Amino acid sequence: MIIRAPERLEHGLLLHARGDGDPDIVFLPAAGGNPAALLGVAEALPPDVTVWVVERSIVSGLGPCTVPALVRRHEEGLAGRLERPFVLVGHSLGGLVAFELARRQTLRPILAGLVLCATPAPRLVPSLERAIGADDETLLSRLSALGGIPPELRRHRELLSVYLEEIRTELHALDSYRLVAGDRLAIPSLVLTARDDPLAQAAAASLWLLELSDLHPRSVPGGHFFVADVGVVAAELIAFLDVVRAVA
Repeated sequence: MIIRAPERLEHGLLLHARGDGDPDIVFLPAAGGNPAALLGVAEALPPDVTVWVVERSIVSGLGPCTVPALVRRHEEGLAGRLERPFVLVGHSLGGLVAFELARRQTLRPILAGLVLCATPAPRLVPSLERAIGADDETLLSRLSALGGIPPELRRHRELLSVYLEEIRTELHALDSYRLVAGDRLAIPSLVLTARDDPLAQAAAASLWLLELSDLHPRSVPGGHFFVADVGVVAAELIAFLDVVRAVA
């Protein structure tokens, strides 16, 4: 099934939809907001699964880029569009935004499940100060080592420069994030970690139990950007959808 041309939402969000009607799955990308890998996962899912991928860009005039600010942008941008149960999936920074969205009362009645990919537990978010302050070449080298530079950007230096600036801005949001204590979420929650990810280590996935009472941890091959292995991620999501439907 073809992913439709993106629809522009408020607050610098673009909605890529595959399928008609309300979504079964909503994806939130990692820092930089590039949806390429998650669009690949969407295409690998069965045709009867309706998927939304929410792309975001840096928008001036919206104040500092923080996790709470990103949560408000998504909450307001998607307001009135979600009317039946769905699973919210976030990758890296997108995972923290998804987690905080899931804690909001506005989504709880229709949120059927939560999937966090390569997302460090909120009490264990690593310091990113050195990466934020690095020059472009150093930051590019570090992101490349993680597999976080889309191949199409490497050929366009001007676009790459803009992308690195967006990455810096959103890394600052991740670095400044502080968990506000609250009740544990009681929805089925899949935490996907990769065996070679230095930022969201598989061994620390159990720390999510402090925030999620129905935790389903899974480890997959790869590093921080394992979502590029679309077949593996799609298979994990299909299995998790069965878990969610069994609970409903």
